[in-house]
Amino acid sequence: MPTPSPTTLKCPGCDYVNEAERVYCHSCGGKLDRSVLPLEDTKAAQESADRTRKRVKKMTNPTSGGMLREVKAGATVLIWSAITAMVVQGVRPPRNLPSSKPKIDDASRIISSEISEALESPRPQQLVFSQMDVNLHLRSAKAKMGTSDIPWVNFERVAVSFEPKTCRIWLEQSMFGYSFYNGISYAVENVDGKVVYRLLGGSFGRLPIHPALMKYGGFIFSRAQVALKREGEQFTRMQSVVIEKERVLLLTKGGR
Repeated sequence: MPTPSPTTLKCPGCDYVNEAERVYCHSCGGKLDRSVLPLEDTKAAQESADRTRKRVKKMTNPTSGGMLREVKAGATVLIWSAITAMVVQGVRPPRNLPSSKPKIDDASRIISSEISEALESPRPQQLVFSQMDVNLHLRSAKAKMGTSDIPWVNFERVAVSFEPKTCRIWLEQSMFGYSFYNGISYAVENVDGKVVYRLLGGSFGRLPIHPALMKYGGFIFSRAQVALKREGEQFTRMQSVVIEKERVLLLTKGGR
């Protein structure tokens, strides 16, 4: 028979020496007097029993806390799905992007010269340029824009597309042979004899950008603005600029 010690319990009925964590005698089944145990041993035994109960509960009820894990997993999937969708949309070519290859019978008009002559006329002059006319003219802007400040990035072209009262400017750049596109949109209005431009927003590929954010992304078009400075100044001298589908109508003020 085991020898009693401070970490064991002796049964008062049969004198069997039991382990300290037992409540009933291993030999006769009688209830043991746990009050004779030191307080530290009682606390340790209770903590051991609590850990055992928690482990058993976890084993017998594996779905405990599962809802929270599923919510976290679902949120993670949604976040990464949104990021992936944004990246995919950002690298896709935008819809209605003007072709970079003009037709054989498309001849480039010297738009700057035509506008200059109209502005010098003493009478108001109306000029009409198609979207293709403007984009053929913009082909010369590539050489004026020079090289990019970002390594391995090349300027390819500047293009415009016209919708009623809206002008969209596209900047095509490339890296390692792959093109990517940035766009910026303006509403064009005539107020009290002045041409007013209002920022509508922009885009990276097909990913739309809010006007408030696009204000901070305008630097992307800074080189294009410098290359087209002359044309921009000419437009500010107009009496009216009317944007229609795939064409622009200019009216000079005359009287000079």
